[in-house]
Amino acid sequence: MSTEENKAIYRRHIEEAWNRGNLDVIDQYMHPAYTRKENTTTVQGLQETKQLMTNYRQAFPDVHITIEEEIVEGDKIATRYTASATHTGTFMGIAPTGKHVTITGMGFGRIVDGKFVESWHIFDRLDLLQQLGVNPLPGQASE
Repeated sequence: MSTEENKAIYRRHIEEAWNRGNLDVIDQYMHPAYTRKENTTTVQGLQETKQLMTNYRQAFPDVHITIEEEIVEGDKIATRYTASATHTGTFMGIAPTGKHVTITGMGFGRIVDGKFVESWHIFDRLDLLQQLGVNPLPGQASE
């Protein structure tokens, strides 16, 4: 597939699945053996991928991801993104805080024959926890 086609697949993933919550599209552009590595978590297959996204979207239903920068070379794609959302559901055992959060992250993926086969994502989870108020900022005492 061309660079432009691979870029379109990634953008569709962000717009349809993450921003709109349409997880049905995952079957169309992810390989059944897809592997996602995120910080220290590994997700295997389409069902685990859908569950991960469902968990995030239940905790942050208004999530919106903006692609800030992307580089596509052959079957590989690298992106830098910003995600913003409001914490209205349980996340990592943390009760809803109602706080609006904004985080930045990076993703790297590989697309073969029009399907994602693997990806790696990293974002500052400590910053997210601090924005939620559950992890004190440096110099602050915990309550």
